[in-house]
Amino acid sequence: YGQPLLPIQILWLELFIDVSTSVAFEREAEEPGSMAISPRPRRTPLLTNALLAQIGLAGGFSALAAVVSLAVHGGGTDHARWLAFTMLVVAQAVRAYANRSLTRRVATLATNRVLLAACLAVVVIQALIPVLAPLAGIFRASPLDAGEWLVVVAVALGPLVLAELVRGRSGREWVA
Repeated sequence: YGQPLLPIQILWLELFIDVSTSVAFEREAEEPGSMAISPRPRRTPLLTNALLAQIGLAGGFSALAAVVSLAVHGGGTDHARWLAFTMLVVAQAVRAYANRSLTRRVATLATNRVLLAACLAVVVIQALIPVLAPLAGIFRASPLDAGEWLVVVAVALGPLVLAELVRGRSGREWVA
């Protein structure tokens, strides 16, 4: 495969997707009870080893799924690359919305309409790129079939489902 992702795809991920969801994340309401929580001790790192491990697990799952899809997909190099890239994009959008709280289930939080709209826009634009000829050529994108979209959704939702189970059952911090 040479390059797992094209430079334009990496730029798209970093400049459009991360920025749009980060800006929209700023509209997130304060988590209820956050002012009643004692501050963390000064020597405790912001990102603990447990939190870093969870971030690695969630991101690693998506990355591994993308690499496996590159290796086993038989639809040609560009199509396999587009499938893997779409997995990463959709998973990133889902994680942006799912990690609004690390201890509370997403369903219990007030809706952040701006962030939800940004995440949905990312997915819709990602789905439209292969059908818009100029963009399809630039990204070397081809439409995904229903089975491929099902795999994309499963990969994107996997870390969210695990996080929701842990948060719901124990109230522990968990990263989607």
